[in-house]
Amino acid sequence: MSKSEIRRLLADNSPTSMVVVVKDARVAPRHPELSDGYKAALINFEYIANAVLSTDEVVATMG
Repeated sequence: MSKSEIRRLLADNSPTSMVVVVKDARVAPRHPELSDGYKAALINFEYIANAVLSTDEVVATMG
């Protein structure tokens, strides 16, 4: 899911909707000299999603 898709979900759904990004289910480019795209993506998701959790954290909340 991209940042624009998350923004659309937050805009289109009711105020009680929640968008959670599962951080260890994401991929992003990493380059040894230019940057870490994965780290940059997680920082961006922290700003726009309701939560950024690991798979284990998500499974634990499902009880």
